[in-house]
Amino acid sequence: MFAVSMEAVDLVVTALTAGAAAGMKDTATSMVKDAYRGLVTAVRDRLSRDGEEPAFVSMVEAHAADPDDWREDLAAALRAVDVADDAVLLAAARDLLALMEVPGTDTSKYTVSIRDSQGVQVGDGNTLHIGHPSGQ
Repeated sequence: MFAVSMEAVDLVVTALTAGAAAGMKDTATSMVKDAYRGLVTAVRDRLSRDGEEPAFVSMVEAHAADPDDWREDLAAALRAVDVADDAVLLAAARDLLALMEVPGTDTSKYTVSIRDSQGVQVGDGNTLHIGHPSGQ
């Protein structure tokens, strides 16, 4: 269970960090800004719901202003409330990262549906040779 929690914490903190950085740029879309605000609200609600100190809740805003200094403190607060069990919060983090197309955060490279086909390849660097088996 601990490894899952660490992955969930890293996912949320990465999404908050990327969202905060994007939100400071004029080029961020309204969808990214809205998704970031939604994630911040979900994190604050989770920390508040579990009775955490108001200082932990304000950590979200402090992290947005200085992610490097507040990353570990925020991660510890999220670990304390076991965010791995919060499907809504994790979905908000994944949605934000998907909108931002953050490298390394997409769990699936391809979304493919193939039916009634032959000779189909999915992936990178594939080679398909079509011909008679005897080489003719």
